[in-house]
Amino acid sequence: MTEPHPELEVEIFRGGDYGSKGRYDPPDLDGIAEDYRPERHEAPVTLDHAQQGPAHGWVKRLHRIGDRLVATLWKLSPALREWLRDGAYRKCSVELYRAFRETGRP
Repeated sequence: MTEPHPELEVEIFRGGDYGSKGRYDPPDLDGIAEDYRPERHEAPVTLDHAQQGPAHGWVKRLHRIGDRLVATLWKLSPALREWLRDGAYRKCSVELYRAFRETGRP
């Protein structure tokens, strides 16, 4: 029997110097991962930054691997799973609040 909502881990961000957008080192990525709480603000998986249209899934949790931030996605739409499997989306772009109102941190 398969899980009704299998999870998928995806690299969503790499630490480094982003100029005017900030510098993100491993401790910063750890803070972002530790601060992420779906019950406070569950991040949707969307196809663009327009914030229009449906969510194709949700971010369940975040963790750091080296200099990368990894998201565990779940409740992904069958369409998005197919597009990812077929290579239609090879890269992703995270939307990161630089100062989230609840924490004052990214």
